[in-house]
Amino acid sequence: MGKRNSLMIYNLYPETVGAYTLHFDDLNGDVKKVKPEEDLPEFGPDCIMRAHYFRSGKRLQTEHIPTQIRPKRRKGRLPDYAGHALAQVCSQAFRDVVEQHDPGLHQFVPVEIVWKDGSVYEVPYHWLIPGVRLKSLHPTLSNPPLDKHRHYDGFTSFGKPGPGPVQPVFQAEIVKDHDFFCEYGLTGYLYASEKLKDALTTANLTGVGFGAGGPLV
Repeated sequence: MGKRNSLMIYNLYPETVGAYTLHFDDLNGDVKKVKPEEDLPEFGPDCIMRAHYFRSGKRLQTEHIPTQIRPKRRKGRLPDYAGHALAQVCSQAFRDVVEQHDPGLHQFVPVEIVWKDGSVYEVPYHWLIPGVRLKSLHPTLSNPPLDKHRHYDGFTSFGKPGPGPVQPVFQAEIVKDHDFFCEYGLTGYLYASEKLKDALTTANLTGVGFGAGGPLV
């Protein structure tokens, strides 16, 4: 793939569809036992909290990831993208679009959607685990600037913004051809390029929301 031409990066989040805020129960597995494939520091700036594993950009061991989950709602069509606690699941159609842009980079673990009556939702679904973690925030152009650990605290009450609005700024040279990624300085968020945003929108996928991320420079 050639170098991207997009000018913005977008935060990707699960958007409420219809009258329901979608929640699930795990029918097996134990997410508290899920660990990254690689050993990570337990302390210091490179430490990742367990609650953020599914949104860290690190591949995960699959042994304890639930293979069946149950929606807490009546039977019906489910969105192509949905949050589940501090993780996310997606339809095969969503996976196909992401794979077209970032082939082979992300982890998709099959999960059955099981209704209360025991029937299985006919659409294939997957746990969506981003496999790219970048240090792409510009250290000085972001407002406020990054701290000494390259973390960005502009979205917390502890931030000390400089003049102008709070705004993360992404470095195009680091993002390059990654259309879907997690950012080291912004734990717990998923990011999409403008190109991927347009593709997901064109595919009419449901449950996909896009928030303000930041410009590419």
